[in-house]
Amino acid sequence: RKQKGFQDEITLVAPGGLEAVGISFWDQKENAEAYSRTTYPEVQKALAKVVEGTPQVQNYEVSNSTFHKIAARVAA
Repeated sequence: RKQKGFQDEITLVAPGGLEAVGISFWDQKENAEAYSRTTYPEVQKALAKVVEGTPQVQNYEVSNSTFHKIAARVAA
């Protein structure tokens, strides 16, 4: 949350808790890449204690979002 350009994080956990997906949103691709190079290796070390296997990182660009509508409904 303190990383330059970080916007938001969504974590989805499958029923039973055996699988999870984390989606982070960044203001610029360069800031996400900097996080992947400098900070994420330390996060991986911490996760190794509770996660089986190596988490996979994939990059995408947001083409459309209605997330602001979902967030507004949850807050109401």
